[in-house]
Amino acid sequence: MQIYNFVIIIYQKSDKSKYPMRNAIYVLICLILIIVLPVCSQTVTVSQFPLTEQLPSNSVRCTFQDKEGILWLGTGDGLCRYDAYRVNVFRSSSLNPTLLSNNDITCLAETESGLLLIGTRKGLNVLDKKTNKITVLSDKELSDYEIRSIVIDDEGYVWVGTYKRLVRCSPDFAKVKTYDSSLPVTSVNSVYKDQAGNVWVMFWRKGLYQYNKQQDTFIRMPRLGKHDNPFRIYQDQKHRYWLTSWAEGVYRMYPERDLREMYELVEIDYSNVQEHRILNNVFGIVEDDKYGYFWMINSFGLTVTSFEDNKLKIIDMKDKFNEMNNIFSSIYK
Repeated sequence: MQIYNFVIIIYQKSDKSKYPMRNAIYVLICLILIIVLPVCSQTVTVSQFPLTEQLPSNSVRCTFQDKEGILWLGTGDGLCRYDAYRVNVFRSSSLNPTLLSNNDITCLAETESGLLLIGTRKGLNVLDKKTNKITVLSDKELSDYEIRSIVIDDEGYVWVGTYKRLVRCSPDFAKVKTYDSSLPVTSVNSVYKDQAGNVWVMFWRKGLYQYNKQQDTFIRMPRLGKHDNPFRIYQDQKHRYWLTSWAEGVYRMYPERDLREMYELVEIDYSNVQEHRILNNVFGIVEDDKYGYFWMINSFGLTVTSFEDNKLKIIDMKDKFNEMNNIFSSIYK
């Protein structure tokens, strides 16, 4: 089975400023570029990304928009820089075999100083965008494993979730620390920084943890469902926490409550669809700023929902995505 990747872009308005993509919302999915325009009319149209043939791979795993408005695409065979005019590709090759630790890009992030962090299937790389110089980090905790998630906290520390454990790097990457005494040593599903700056970590079948900055340790949160496999946290415009799981649906999370009442399983209104397991496995979620819809990536593809009467109601958009194969990797706003 061949897998293609898409990117969804929701344009809020036209802008002819220095950074022409600054006002676009990028939602990475896989395959082609989906453009929602205009927002005011709620008309959804689908068109192909104009420079698809310039990508080194038809598999786009992640995307990131930096502070200058540049769009970075992490593909299965290299990193792409897109400035709305052209695509530049960074990848190891026979002519430059050590440019990246691995060409399969898994996640991207940016430090306060503007360094682009490039997670790969094996190792973490740092790109200085001013010089285009890439540094491959050599610490064994970062170089030997797949990088699953990268988050920079409010003090500049870089939290890296790998296939093996959680790692924290100092802002200059001179020090690398693990937390094996307070965390499980296993694959990290994701790392998330909420609107208050709190750092949350989700582990494969090992639960949810919150970082305690004062004690420099982690606090174990209550078990989630039967499998204890939280996958993503998302905090929306109303500051509500959403917690998605693997195989057990979508939850609301209330950190301020007693630990025994911290989670509430969200009821799903499936009246618009035939398949009633769509939101069992959700591994990506964002909220659009205009309508407050939640766009979710799951095992069945892309699902758009509204939250009404304490239920997630699925919005029927299948006719908008007829040309896609519904195999998505991630979503980004």
